[in-house]
Amino acid sequence: METYNIVVTENAERLLRGISNYIEYSLGSRQAAINTLTALKKGIENLDIMPERNPLVEIEPWREFGYRKMSVKNFLVYYYVQGDSVVVAGVVYGRSDQAKMLENMISD
Repeated sequence: METYNIVVTENAERLLRGISNYIEYSLGSRQAAINTLTALKKGIENLDIMPERNPLVEIEPWREFGYRKMSVKNFLVYYYVQGDSVVVAGVVYGRSDQAKMLENMISD
């Protein structure tokens, strides 16, 4: 079974920090922030094997670009496979406007 390298973009890192900060400081739960960040990072790490198991996004042009999404808790992790690497482009709250969030990921 092929193993892929995981590359997390600066944008995805920034979004992960934002999620953690929001949960900890706006919602007032440090432990929930830690648990959510741990689950997201574990999900991302698990993309090293069979990243194609998750569906392509439905929205064009990201579908054409090969973007996939994976659900972790209440969040969606967006990524694409490039050669022997999985590039994590962003992580967003699942109830957000996904088309807008994808557009912001591309333009960042």
